[in-house]
Amino acid sequence: MKLDPRGEGQWLVPAMSAPAKRWDLDYHPNYAVVRAVWLDAVARRRREEPVVVVEKSPPNLCRHEALTSAFAAMKTSVFTLSRDPYAVCASWRARYGPGGVARDWGYEAVGENPLEFLELLGRIWIERARLLDAARRKYDAHIRYEDLCADPAATLARIARKVPAIADADPAAAVAVKDHARQPLQNMNEAQIAALAPAEIEAVSAGLRSAPEIVEVFGYAIRR
Repeated sequence: MKLDPRGEGQWLVPAMSAPAKRWDLDYHPNYAVVRAVWLDAVARRRREEPVVVVEKSPPNLCRHEALTSAFAAMKTSVFTLSRDPYAVCASWRARYGPGGVARDWGYEAVGENPLEFLELLGRIWIERARLLDAARRKYDAHIRYEDLCADPAATLARIARKVPAIADADPAAAVAVKDHARQPLQNMNEAQIAALAPAEIEAVSAGLRSAPEIVEVFGYAIRR
């Protein structure tokens, strides 16, 4: 089950999803309140036992240790997920734009033009990938979006080794992802990257070159 329709419990706790704060590493909401609100949501939504709660608020990356501590009395498994940086940056541009990145993520300078904005998105991907690299070394398994789409059954089997209750889940099930209609899981990388012109791809690459080793550690390459 999910805590909210998007599977992001941050939206149930205003202090957790506060604009300009949610991605601030030094910002911490009251985790006792987070725990109480989330458990109340589970109690109201549960229909059967056992309950497996999937929580995937992206800013959890900034405070995963505090969250796992808040739920230490319960069985928890943490999985990290990475995705091609160009697809991610194309998605961020479409969903947030400069205004959203400034307002919601707290970046005061978002570039003087569209190419500078895309370069910033490349640097933001690096910032978050650094956090992800540190987190993935601590937890149950790291999953690449591309591998998940290529072989959902194999990825499900990996997860089920840590969460046996989902072992009978259907890897071919139709799912609703963001604004797309329900459909079996498929790799949307190239469709999203196709929205980037060559100069825009180079702008993202310029941002990624701030730490090429971070790009490589997740199995991706900087495009030229």
